[in-house]
Amino acid sequence: MTESTLSRAAGWAAIVSGVCFAVSAVRAALLPTGCVGDECLSHPMRPQSALVNVLYAAGALALLVAVAGLMWILKRLGLLGRTGSAGLASCGLAVVVLAAGAGLQAVAHDAMEDLMPAFVLPGVALLVVGVALVAVTVLRSGLLPRSAGALLLVSACILAFVNEEDARILLLVPFALAWVVTGVLLLRTAPLSRRLDARSGSRASSSLS
Repeated sequence: MTESTLSRAAGWAAIVSGVCFAVSAVRAALLPTGCVGDECLSHPMRPQSALVNVLYAAGALALLVAVAGLMWILKRLGLLGRTGSAGLASCGLAVVVLAAGAGLQAVAHDAMEDLMPAFVLPGVALLVVGVALVAVTVLRSGLLPRSAGALLLVSACILAFVNEEDARILLLVPFALAWVVTGVLLLRTAPLSRRLDARSGSRASSSLS
């Protein structure tokens, strides 16, 4: 698989992820407001929505594909580094933790109601750290415009303040839009493909000489 093919696959995955997260955030915001902290002693949590859960899961998986594809391109170009590897690992672990919590909640909702923070908090923290590291790697690599890396970094910081129980769930939208923008940039493969193929060709020539 060539770098240009990888960039298209990662681009579409990023767009799908962003759209899923944006739609899920808006749909969740339309549900009755839940409780936060001590409010949960007298007020129920926000009701679950099968559509929102499916969109969350699809968005998370597509995000992992997008990050993996982007990091693989950088690895083949020799631009990955430890920061990118750590970012990919952190994002992957975040998806595993959040998926485990969501799966257990679907099976035993009542039993998991008090335990969900034990999955959500570390999962979101790992995702924030992972995306921030990915953003730093993109900024350093010069693979995409610096504004794209900066947008990812800012959106990752905003993600830390998301709360699915109230209107703060809409803070997920900037994060989603950042990945849509990243995906669109990756799909502009004409200049990117020439750059990737040129680097691959130069490496091949060097190895033969």
